[in-house]
Amino acid sequence: SVSPRLNMEDVAQRVEERIEKLKKDPQFSTETPLSQIRAMLTEQEKQAEKSVEVAGIRQWDFEGIRLPADPNASLFIRYKFQAVPEPANSEILGQWRIGDFRQFEGGTRQFKSPIYGIERSESVRDQHQFTVSAKAVAEDGHVTVAFRNPPDINMSTVIFDKMELLYTVGSFGTNFTRVVLLIAIRLIFLSALGVSLSTWLSFPVASLVSLVIFFAGLVNGFFQESINSLGTALGLVYTFTIKPFLYAIPRFDGAYSPGKYIVSGEVLPWTFLAKAAAVTLCLQMLILVCLGILIFRYREIGKTTI
Repeated sequence: SVSPRLNMEDVAQRVEERIEKLKKDPQFSTETPLSQIRAMLTEQEKQAEKSVEVAGIRQWDFEGIRLPADPNASLFIRYKFQAVPEPANSEILGQWRIGDFRQFEGGTRQFKSPIYGIERSESVRDQHQFTVSAKAVAEDGHVTVAFRNPPDINMSTVIFDKMELLYTVGSFGTNFTRVVLLIAIRLIFLSALGVSLSTWLSFPVASLVSLVIFFAGLVNGFFQESINSLGTALGLVYTFTIKPFLYAIPRFDGAYSPGKYIVSGEVLPWTFLAKAAAVTLCLQMLILVCLGILIFRYREIGKTTI
């Protein structure tokens, strides 16, 4: 699965331009903190990047598509959107174009790769997917997916909550093996955690701390995103208290969740697996082991009491 990346530099530049315009407005109020205004405008610009107004066109560029040698290979376009205002029948007609749009820039009449056109009428707030031939991908792995909101049929602004391109790169067996190794990394860390805690805590306390760390790892990404969305003052407090603890424990959610790859059938790259093993086993687990050895070394095992 490949998802388009939001250009945050362009978003930040547009936000600063809007802030400068607001400062020149005589009705601009200085009571609201500038950081809060910047955060609000940033969210508006992010939302605008996902929106396609009536008669508007939105393009998503995908790079580095590595297709198999099969000439009959396919691409899968998966997306989810909502409409404002929502149509009476909750249906949106979309005009799609998939191919290498860079061929239009040269003004040539002979295209090296075809450009496919598809029209689809689909319901809002549901996930949809359609298939197109992989011949649309250029030789360098570039492909563009474009959506047009036709004004003669639709009267709503379409907001894409999700857009991704999927293609086949391997087999289920090899991917399942990598997922099992990801689960093994998690189990090895939890084993090291239990051994480390048992050197200086009683069994009930060590079990409770292990469970807390395990469940904190399951929602690690959610906690980090929540802290980043806080204000400057409150976020600064959490940054120096809770956030270091979240970085010290491994993540078990999001891209680090084994179920994500099994259920959706998406590939788990070897590079990501090696990175997870290096951080979890060679860094975080090593710290736990060293801490347990240090405490056990200086712990008073037995003491004679008179």
